[in-house]
Amino acid sequence: MARTRETARKIPTKTAVQKRGKKEKHTAKSTKPAKPARSAKPANGGKHIVRRILAQDGEKYLMDWIPSWEDVTIIDDPENAQALVDWNDNKKAKLTFTFDGRTVLRSTNPTEDDADITVRAMMDKIFRHFRNFMRGDPGDMAALLFPDHDWAFATEADANTAVNIFNSTAHLRQTAPPTSAAETMRRTYVQMRTLHQTTFRATDLTYAAISIKYLGQIDPNLETLSADTPNRTPQSPLQHLAPLFAHEYKDINPRKWATPAHLHTALLPLHNLATSFITSAPYILAHPQALLFTRLFYTSDALAPLLRAATGVRLTSSWPDHSRDACLYAYMQQAGDSRAVDCVERTYLAARDGVMWAVKDAGDDHDDNVQGERAGEAQGVYVVLIESEDE
Repeated sequence: MARTRETARKIPTKTAVQKRGKKEKHTAKSTKPAKPARSAKPANGGKHIVRRILAQDGEKYLMDWIPSWEDVTIIDDPENAQALVDWNDNKKAKLTFTFDGRTVLRSTNPTEDDADITVRAMMDKIFRHFRNFMRGDPGDMAALLFPDHDWAFATEADANTAVNIFNSTAHLRQTAPPTSAAETMRRTYVQMRTLHQTTFRATDLTYAAISIKYLGQIDPNLETLSADTPNRTPQSPLQHLAPLFAHEYKDINPRKWATPAHLHTALLPLHNLATSFITSAPYILAHPQALLFTRLFYTSDALAPLLRAATGVRLTSSWPDHSRDACLYAYMQQAGDSRAVDCVERTYLAARDGVMWAVKDAGDDHDDNVQGERAGEAQGVYVVLIESEDE
């Protein structure tokens, strides 16, 4: 008898389905439902914990991470055992159906994934996740952004200068002199956060006179000390850090983006901020919140050559797909979006197209009375945007 394949007929989801065509009236008393407590997910050393099983083919299971057929030995462990139990319970309860090569399973209704309200919600969350990421604790952010192996003094003289500067100002603090370029970057970053400014002069910063080179990679398939890193241009800590302190991200408030014209005004400076990340602060792109924000404004085809021309940082041909998947899974976990990843990707692509179009065209072609087919579509998306709930 030919092997059959079982597929889930009913997949539970945590995301509430919003009714189409209805607008909620907000009164003085909040009607928002209480947010469910988020349970801490254990670290698993690079493995992705199984969220659920989508289908079974003999001894292989289709998992809800980057979709692939996995052997039973991969998921039959304490961290993933519950997903296997749930799958077997669904089979016993006849919540699955058998299909062959002549049938196709549609994971969701594609028209829901790029609906105005769905796209708007994802856009809002990406921007807010980025804003909150940039506002993280200064000490924690310094440790995250500046690992020791990614930074080096431009010359031995710069390393000696850092020690000499510390010795001349040691009365101001009770710490040891910086022992690495990364530590110099961390101290300068924390100092800049403490000043609560968006523009800085060299005289504001202790280690502004030192030159430091970024040696890291944003593509995990490349080694830190690869052939191109010696050719990278050294910069002062202020030059490396200035894009992270631009006032644009501090003003992110999607609830104020009521029309395409408003959206253009708000997104244009954010587009410039994303450009500065690519050309002056590539290290920030190693983190999914900042990378997903940047990729709303740049396709990978545009990002890669700009990055290499400006900084010398190169990317492999597999980076666009792998980095997009990593960003989407990070978004799904942070946003509590339990849809299949291909559904989330459809929403993301629609959001990216809307953002790029608004930056390019909306300011010139549109006013409060938007006309034209494309403008009408944008008007629908962006009017919905302002009615989405803030988190």
